[in-house]
Amino acid sequence: MSAHARNQRFAAAQETVRALQDELAETNRGILALTIEVNEQVKALTAELHAAHEELERTNSELLQLTLELDDRVAARTAELKAKDEEIRAMSQQLWQAAKLATMGELVASIAHELNNPLATVSLRVEMLVGTMAPDAPHRRALEVIEQEVERMGQLVANLLQFTR
Repeated sequence: MSAHARNQRFAAAQETVRALQDELAETNRGILALTIEVNEQVKALTAELHAAHEELERTNSELLQLTLELDDRVAARTAELKAKDEEIRAMSQQLWQAAKLATMGELVASIAHELNNPLATVSLRVEMLVGTMAPDAPHRRALEVIEQEVERMGQLVANLLQFTR
């Protein structure tokens, strides 16, 4: 091979190497630009992720505060409801007692009526008999005792009625 042919081959090889070097430089510039772009996107995504994380932390803090407030409100309302329940129970007990007393009053009034009628009849008859007897009659004293006992029973019935009122 002649020197000229060698030189031509060498020049062609150098030209190929230069072209490859240019392509390599262009590829390196592209890789560098792509790396910069990826780094910028990673920074942007990292900032967005950091902002989202901060927002999540803030939201969690707000939710925790709201949960605590709700727990306090539920506890307060529960205490109010328990107090109302106790009040209702006490009122129900009082109403039950009042109903029992009213029933007892009705029963006493009915018994008093049933006792007063015969007592009035007995009192009237004894008074009439005592009025027709002589002051020294042998049975007069027994009738006066009956009259006193009828009056005492009448007073007991009156006291029962008074008590139920």
